[in-house]
Amino acid sequence: MAYVSEPLQSTTLASLEQQIATLDQPADLISLATSIDELGRDLALEIVRLATQPELADPLKPVLLRVPGAYTRALLRAAEKLDDAGSPRRAARVLIEALRKAFDANLVEVVADALGFTLDAFAQQAAATRLRTLVRFADPAASRRELRTRHLAVVEELPELIDWTALDDELGFD
Repeated sequence: MAYVSEPLQSTTLASLEQQIATLDQPADLISLATSIDELGRDLALEIVRLATQPELADPLKPVLLRVPGAYTRALLRAAEKLDDAGSPRRAARVLIEALRKAFDANLVEVVADALGFTLDAFAQQAAATRLRTLVRFADPAASRRELRTRHLAVVEELPELIDWTALDDELGFD
């Protein structure tokens, strides 16, 4: 498989990224995020498969690095649409998933701010306080892997700290 100047997956991802701004239905945006995530898994497998051929694998790596950001942006927009539609419970769940996959510090902060706003609005102080530790925590001596492990530990705690019944949900989502 020879690549011209840009891998086909880069064009595919760019097309998916364009849809983030154009789709308006939360279900469509969540489906789009799923497609982006699947593309990322396929890219990772392809990179592993091509490990002995760096001339083919290396052009795929920058594309793979864009996947978490695109996935997170799609979920962030879905959560915004869900909240606008009267479903903060579902929006909070989508934002937690976005936090789980977010790697970029700026995106983590944006998602955490959105989730924090929802948690504060529904008096979920324990979860909001724990969420803020995620954003404030910075240990320059920690490895990237260690920081990611800590990040995921906080994200995994959040659902247990939230009183989901307190988040009004006009749409009847669980």
